[in-house]
This record gives sequence, structure tokens and C-alpha cells, in this order.
Amino acid sequence: MSETKLQLIEEKLAYLELANDQLEEQILRQQRELDSLAKAQWDLAERLEQVKDDQHVNAEQTSQRPPHY
Repeated sequence: MSETKLQLIEEKLAYLELANDQLEEQILRQQRELDSLAKAQWDLAERLEQVKDDQHVNAEQTSQRPPHY
């Protein structure tokens, strides 16, 4: 294999390694963002359940007649 061809292959390999490192960093950033969004969604679902429970309790309390009836 000629020296020029070998150098070209080494340059391509270096470029591919750099691109691979950049893609790996991007994947890690996206995974952190997904984890954060999943936690936020979980927190919102918990809050929604609390609101539903509170509304159910309030509805029961308001539907009961006062003791003097």
C-alpha cells in the first residue's frame, strides 16, 4: 500500500473517530434530557392524581348535608 493511500485512510479514520465522539456526546445529552423530561412527566402525573383526589374529597364534603337537616 502506498504512503499516500495509508495517510488518506488514517485521515478518514481520525475523522470517523471524531464524528463518533461527537455523536456519543450528543446521545448522552439527549439521554439526560429524556431522563429529566420523564421525571417532569412523572411529577406532573403525581400532581394530577393529587388534584383529582382533592376534588373527590371536596365533592364528597360538599354533597353531605349539614348536621341540622
